[in-house]
This record gives sequence, structure tokens and C-alpha cells, in this order.
Amino acid sequence: MGLKFTGSYEELQTKLSSLNGVWNDSQLNKKVFKIKDGVMNWFESPDGKINFQGKGDGKVQLESVVPSLICPKESFENLKLEPVVSIISSDLVKETVNASNTKSFERQYLATGVNKG
Repeated sequence: MGLKFTGSYEELQTKLSSLNGVWNDSQLNKKVFKIKDGVMNWFESPDGKINFQGKGDGKVQLESVVPSLICPKESFENLKLEPVVSIISSDLVKETVNASNTKSFERQYLATGVNKG
């Protein structure tokens, strides 16, 4: 899943204002934000997709800071996952064990390869 921003261009500019980069909005559906040698492309429609280009510190800075500025409420590194506990009925376990212990003709044939028909 890639990074997306579905708000307005003005909202995106506000969220990234602390980076002191330079915007280029000369293209109809694409807004470009530059810091040093790093470039962020934002495609307003159809889905607000964001991608990064460039080399060196500018690209690294954009890739590391932009997600947290766009989604400050979400901490991607500090996600707390609750353990999932699965409760299996003891009757279900007994039925499964009993089914695997049956010596049906088919099971014997598959296990030994001998046709006793």
C-alpha cells in the first residue's frame, strides 16, 4: 500500500509547511514538492497517490517525514497489536481426534496401498 492524501492542495501545503520546500503546481493533476535533491509527487485524482523521487538527503527526508506530517494521529512504528486468542471447544477437539483415529477402508488403503476389496 502506498502513501495517499485525499485532502485539498491547500491542506497538503499547510501540513508540509514546516519542511520549507518549493511547490510546483504547473501541471493540472500533479503537484510537485522539492527539498534539496528530493521530490514528492502528489496526484490529486483519482486517489491522491504520493510518490518520492531523487537521491540523497532530500528524498530520505521526504520519505521519513511526510507520512507523519500527513497522518499525525497514526504512529506507524508504535502500533500496538492485541493478542488474538482462539477458543476451541473441547467437544470439537474430541471429534477431530476421533475422526483421525478411525480405520476406514479408504484410510487403510491410503496408508498401506493395499486394496482389500
